[in-house]
Amino acid sequence: MCPYPVNNAKVIRWSLRQPERCFRRAKAFSVIELMLSVAILGVIIFALYSVFNQTQKALRSTQTQGDVAEKGRAIFEMIGRELEQAQPTFSAIRNGTNIQSEINILGGFEYGPLTQKAERLDIQPRTNFLHNLFFFNNKTNAWQGIGYRVVNVTNGVGVLVRFETNHFGYRPVGNVLSGKFKTEPHTNSTYHHVADGVIHMAFTPYDSQGFRLGYDTTNRLPGYYRIYRTSDGALTQFSDVNNTNIANVTLQNGYKNPRAETLPYASVFAFSSNAMPSYIEMEFGILEPETLTQYYTMLQDQNPNATNFLARQVAKVHLFRERIPIRTAAQ
Repeated sequence: MCPYPVNNAKVIRWSLRQPERCFRRAKAFSVIELMLSVAILGVIIFALYSVFNQTQKALRSTQTQGDVAEKGRAIFEMIGRELEQAQPTFSAIRNGTNIQSEINILGGFEYGPLTQKAERLDIQPRTNFLHNLFFFNNKTNAWQGIGYRVVNVTNGVGVLVRFETNHFGYRPVGNVLSGKFKTEPHTNSTYHHVADGVIHMAFTPYDSQGFRLGYDTTNRLPGYYRIYRTSDGALTQFSDVNNTNIANVTLQNGYKNPRAETLPYASVFAFSSNAMPSYIEMEFGILEPETLTQYYTMLQDQNPNATNFLARQVAKVHLFRERIPIRTAAQ
């Protein structure tokens, strides 16, 4: 007899005709073998999905960085191209009269600094500032006042806008254009949208020797700059003159910056008459679009963690820095 039963009817009939033959049943996969195969297949699929997911993340991150970098370069090119052509008005210094000298270049701060931290303790916190900048370009028979500032600021992030107005004929005096930049609402037609998600914008003037011009520094080019420095409304020991009526440069203290290697103090500066800085260093920081969208969504939902969320997105800020030469400055 066959040691293994045969269930197939045809095989049984055939085997009955040939009793001397013994047929064995064909073996199939066991349950354990099937479970092991499914497990191995699952591990392979999970590994392939992980590789695909990481590739997709890297692709999206590269695309985001490319878009933000392109936007940052476009903003720098626009501001740098206009700023390097800034012109002095040569309007009279005040000298105690009623005629006020128009400000050639004006830079200051509008909002308090925002400190951003990372989840990792080995990453140093950074302090962001939001400054404004105003200057002149001379177009044949017209003086063009141009300004940049960040508006609609919530928790240290806002919208960069550009101010533009014109003055035809004689040289502007009495802060005709710079006064408009400081007083006109940003909803007027003189302001134009430039970029969203701006979290840092700071300007620092330098002289022709490359030294920073701040209220806490000494004048390294005597005879050209007549600097009046103020600290909390009081005259500092570094001032060249003690009267704003005979000063062509006014420097005032701002916020203390812990990053001493870049901006020791965020000084407010104003250059008038014939005075112009030789260089202006611009620092610019912009949030990634996805992070900005998430932050605005939290604001709309009145999420109390929105401020803390933004303060911990230091890794999502793209920074740019450039020192822009002023072509018309005396060297």
